[in-house]
This record gives sequence, C-alpha cells and structure tokens, in this order.
Amino acid sequence: MPIPASVRANRGWRFAKAYTQYLWNKYTLQVWVYSTYGVIGLAAMCYHLGKDGIFQEHRMPYYRRYYEVVRPNDPIALNRRPPEDYPPPWLSKNAFKPKTIKKD
Repeated sequence: MPIPASVRANRGWRFAKAYTQYLWNKYTLQVWVYSTYGVIGLAAMCYHLGKDGIFQEHRMPYYRRYYEVVRPNDPIALNRRPPEDYPPPWLSKNAFKPKTIKKD
C-alpha cells in the first residue's frame, strides 16, 4: 500500500529539520559561513545577472549609452569608425591568413 502524500511530506519536513540541526551541531563554522556569505554571494550574482546579464538582450550596447556631440565637419569625427567595425579585421585573433598577421 503506498504511503499517502501528507505522510511523506511530514517525514521529509522532519528529516530536513533534523538534518539542519545535525549539520549545525557537527559543522558549525561551515554552516555559518555558507549561510551568510553564500546567501550574500547568491544575491549579488542574481542582481548582476538581472542588471546586465543573460536577461538583457534588448538593451542597447554599452558604447551607445554615452554620446559626444561634435560637428559633422570635425576632422576627428570624420576619422571615427562606427562601433560595429570593432574589433578591426586585422587583429591576430581574427586573422585567418598569414598576410594579415603582419598588420597586427
């Protein structure tokens, strides 16, 4: 005859309470350190992942948040490349031909 779900839940709850007490009595320092710094680290990781992590594909890239207003005929502005051109194609990590490595 199968055990009812409420009995299993009570047994699991009692085991969890007893096991946490056992861990606290046997490994006090480790439980204290993990419960404080582990929770703080987990909260910081969730905050950073939520702020600029895996859920932010719709946000604009970092280089588009800051703008510098220049005149269109400014010689420095004329020589600037758009951010989509970076990194340059002659970087050695992207170079697939020996002749492009010399430019690096």
